[in-house]
Parts: sequence; structure tokens; C-alpha cells
Amino acid sequence: MIKHSGPVLQQPAPLEWVPPQTGDLLVESDATRTDRGGSAELEFGDGTTLVITEESLVFLRDIKGRLSTPRSRGVELVRGQADLSSLARPGATPSDVEIVMGNSRLSLSNSETVSSRAARTDDGKSKVGVYQGELSFSNGGQEIRLEQGSGAVVEGDEPPQPERLLDAPAVVGPSPEDEIAASEPQIDLDWSAPDGDVDGYTVELCRDARCGELQARVAGLDQTSWQVASPGVGTYYWRVNATSASGLDGFVTTPTRFVVTDTPRVVDTTPPNVDIGLTATGVKIAGRSTFGPVPSLSSSADDPDTEIESWLEINGERREIGDGLPTGSYDVRIVATNEADLRSESRIVSFDVDADPPTLEVERRTAPPVVEPPKKRPRKRFWLWGRRAPQAPFDPRAFDRGEHSVFWSLNGVEWRPVEQGPVHSMREPFEIRLRTLANHCLSHEDLEECYGDEVAISAADTGVGVLQITVRRAESGDRIIIEATDRVGNSSTTELRDVGD
Repeated sequence: MIKHSGPVLQQPAPLEWVPPQTGDLLVESDATRTDRGGSAELEFGDGTTLVITEESLVFLRDIKGRLSTPRSRGVELVRGQADLSSLARPGATPSDVEIVMGNSRLSLSNSETVSSRAARTDDGKSKVGVYQGELSFSNGGQEIRLEQGSGAVVEGDEPPQPERLLDAPAVVGPSPEDEIAASEPQIDLDWSAPDGDVDGYTVELCRDARCGELQARVAGLDQTSWQVASPGVGTYYWRVNATSASGLDGFVTTPTRFVVTDTPRVVDTTPPNVDIGLTATGVKIAGRSTFGPVPSLSSSADDPDTEIESWLEINGERREIGDGLPTGSYDVRIVATNEADLRSESRIVSFDVDADPPTLEVERRTAPPVVEPPKKRPRKRFWLWGRRAPQAPFDPRAFDRGEHSVFWSLNGVEWRPVEQGPVHSMREPFEIRLRTLANHCLSHEDLEECYGDEVAISAADTGVGVLQITVRRAESGDRIIIEATDRVGNSSTTELRDVGD
């Protein structure tokens, strides 16, 4: 016996049960028993190990005549669970280990590397799972070969049928880098479920990687976490496996190491720092700021001592602004929690959102005759440095030469050609009029305006109001682009095609 932990007894036949000593030599007919919380690790002469978990009873038996090699060891598992590991040793004298469980037997050779688990339940079922290598398993006189990743559950004399083992769960924490203060009353062991039909989990906390020194164990868990009482200062390993509906243990996670230290636990009593505010005033309507779909918000959350989680609460619900908010009124704050579950909530900022763009209306009208601008008394022309001279009124009739085809006006009196540079209307009634010269038409959906008519484009907005309407000629030259923008940046666009007859 190379390791033991907790309530363990051994029986050197024919003597009574006594507590074991590390290094005790066990021989044929000797027995080892573990009670609740106990475990033991036995090692055979060739290095094969047998780790017995809690509430188990095993005997060393003489099973000569049943094994194929002259050097053999037999183990009878009366109840409980045992993990058997054998490391291949090329050139070593061949030897076998056979585990007997009622009518069931499994055998392996030291010529192969094998890792397996055998269990005998109180209701008489025998279970075997192979994690590495392969071994022979028989029950009721029928034998099968179990390969890596397979196992079997049998009862009575029924023939064994192999089934696939569940994959190992994924360890979440504690991780090998974690140091846990001994003052913590409990330790949270967390993992994520593997694929497949999981019936439960078995978790073991040990002082060694092979779990020969069991500290705590639980079986039949129906959740992916286990809170175990702190075992005190020291280095520990934990592992977990999923159990299938047949009761077969799946692959076991690689033992994960963590350390419990006597470093005093620092109690965090300071919640995170949070702040939120508007970085712009937006458009003031009835004393409230109104923004476009993405408001001008600035928020921050930090904690110099720990990791935090932060989020926005919008109208009392946790959500993100993302690509924008719909039209409506909003109360927003930032919330943060740290690893000590301390929570901070910022002040609330309130604002409105106008996410609706202006509407554009395109209308054909019978155009009045072009009116000459009123004559004005001649003035002395002068220029100030850096200022351009005022532009004279423009009469489209003087340009019927193909140089320009579409003209714009804000008042129906002064007309100018539509060029690639934009034309802006930034005051009520937010309307721009367009006319064409001969041999040209403006086409918009089912509307067409040709020489002699006029197209009026107007914009309206029921929210914050229109800021401007813009007209420009596209770079391709065959389209007139009209865009209306409201006071918070929402915009809508339409196009007119400039068609030459």
C-alpha cells in the first residue's frame, strides 16, 4: 500500500481489521476496506496501480488456472470502485491482472498501457470503462474486447454489450493558476457539460493527482457545479466525470491542481465606480434633449481592485444601444458589479430619440412664365478683403445652348443651374423648385416634367423639424439627387433622372 487517506482498514488474513501503514505489503487473501471519505492506492510489483475509492471492499485472490501467464494477480472487487492503471514495459516478464466482480471478470496485461475503471454496485451490477488501451471483459461465460472509449454494464449472467463512454466535461474553475485563501468557507468547483445524454456527475477532490488520497467525493450530481467545504491549507487536485443513463462513468477530466493558502483574505467593501452623462445637448424640445437613434452618451465603469461586469439599463431593462434606438423617451443609467458582488448604479440621464427621417414630396406644377428680377438702382460696387461680390440674378432663357439643362430656385424668381456642388435650402418652407430647358425632362417614379413645367421638392418632419434640403447633380450627370436632413441628423433621399429628348 503506497497511499491511503481517511477511514481505511486492512485485514492481513487471518487477523482482524487494522489501520494500514504506508508501505504495508499485502499478499493473497488480504483485504482492504474504505469507508465514507476513505481511499487507498495499491501498487503491484510491476508498477500496475489500483486506486480504491470510498465505500469499497477488495480482496487479493489466487486465481491460478484462469490467467494466461505464469505471473498473475487477482483482485476481487466485492463492492465499490477501483481505477486500474498499467504502464507498458517492453522486455518485462509478462504478467496479468484480473479483477473479479461477481460473475464478471476483466483482465489486462503489463505489455500494454491501460487505464480503466471497474465498479460493483450494491444491487449487483458490474461496470467497466476503458479510458486508454484495451482489455478483455467477460460475464456469464461470454467475453468481449473493450477498446479505448468504450465500456459495459452487466447484471446477473447477461452477456456484455459495449457502449461508448461520454466525453469528459470541460473544467471551468478553479484553474491551476488559482490560489484560494484558507479563510474562504467553501470552494466552488465548476465545469461545463459534455455532449450526450448525461444522467449525473461524479466529482472528487484529492491531495494527489491519482486520487489515492481522497479528500471529498460526491456522486449523482445533477448540476455543473459543486460547493465543497474548504479543506485547509495545501495543494489539491480535483476531477469530474459524467455518468450515462446506464450508470457508466465517462471519461474523467485531467486532475486540475489548485492551492489553498493561508494568505489573509482581503475583503472588498468598495463597489465599482460608475458614471454616465450626455456629451451634447441635442435639440431642446419642451426642456428635454432630443437626439437621433444613437444619443450622445458617455459612460464609464471601473474598479481598481477586481474584475467587473457592467451594462446599460434603458427604461429599466438591460440592453445595448447598438445601431440605434427607436423613436421614444428614455431613462438610462449604467450598472456594474464586481467579484465581491458589490453593485453600483449611476444617476439616470433622460432624453428623447427621434429616429424618423423627414419626408420628401415631389410635385409637378404648371410653371408660371419666367419673371425678370426687379430692376434695382445702380450701386457703387466695392469688395472687402476676403468677401465675394454678390451674385447677380440668373435668367435661364439666356442659356438655351445645352450648357445647362436643369435650374433651381427658392422663390421662383431667381434661377441658377444645378451643378455637382450642392444647393441648400435652410429655412422655411424647405422647398426647392426645378425647371428644365427645351429637349430635357425630369423623371421621378410615375412623374415626368418637361420644358414648360416645374417640379417642386418639399421636405417636412413631424419630430425635431427639418434642418435643410439639398439638391445636387450626381457625378454621372444623368441624375439630380435631393436629400432632406432633420435637426438630429436623420435623412431621406430621392432622385430625379435628367432625360434628354
